[in-house]
Amino acid sequence: MQPTHPPIVKPIKESKRFWRLFAVYGLVCLCVALFSNVSWKSDSMTYYRFAKEALAAGSGFPNANAIYNSCISAPVLINILIITLKIFQTPTSLLVLAVGFNLVQLYLIYRLTERFFGTKAAWIASLLYVLYLNNLGLVLLNYTELPFGCFALASLYFFTAKPRPIHFYLAGITTGLALGIRPTIVPMIGIYVLWIGINFWKNRNFQLLQYGAVLLLGVCTYVVPMGLYSKHNTGHFI
Repeated sequence: MQPTHPPIVKPIKESKRFWRLFAVYGLVCLCVALFSNVSWKSDSMTYYRFAKEALAAGSGFPNANAIYNSCISAPVLINILIITLKIFQTPTSLLVLAVGFNLVQLYLIYRLTERFFGTKAAWIASLLYVLYLNNLGLVLLNYTELPFGCFALASLYFFTAKPRPIHFYLAGITTGLALGIRPTIVPMIGIYVLWIGINFWKNRNFQLLQYGAVLLLGVCTYVVPMGLYSKHNTGHFI
């Protein structure tokens, strides 16, 4: 799947303006994350608690103790939290992690908008993203919004890149990782399959079937190992 217009030549001025915005916004996010007093509640504390319990047990998530929780949710996010806490051993590192997700999401929004609508539209989209203060506030919260958005946008970025098996495989992996955070990514998988099916019906291009198979293989690269790991620990394929 490719944009319907010729490739866009990136004006140097616009690119430099974006990277200046990116740097300033990143600095602001870091200052907010490092110099704010944070008291996590609700889902933020739940994800943190799950990560700490798994870390104390010396395992990933979900582990055997997870069957006693009220829910088993966002295993991809919680395992990322476990790895981050194991390396840096401080809750502040999770705020810096959220800053990273926020900046990756900003970058992907810029690149996707640039791909379909041009550099000027991409600049406007990135500026609106920065001015939407909810995105800044999310760096203080241990929520699923930022990592889910990153993986979902990365999936779309790879799917709409130049048609190559590696791009469809990466689209599948990132879709699977998004699925491991929120099940709301499922309709996107359906749209991918529908797009491939319609274009195959119109063009009889059997390479599209190969791309579809590689895409699903990418999704399974996450789903099968995580499902088996969960099945082993909890008795449930999640």
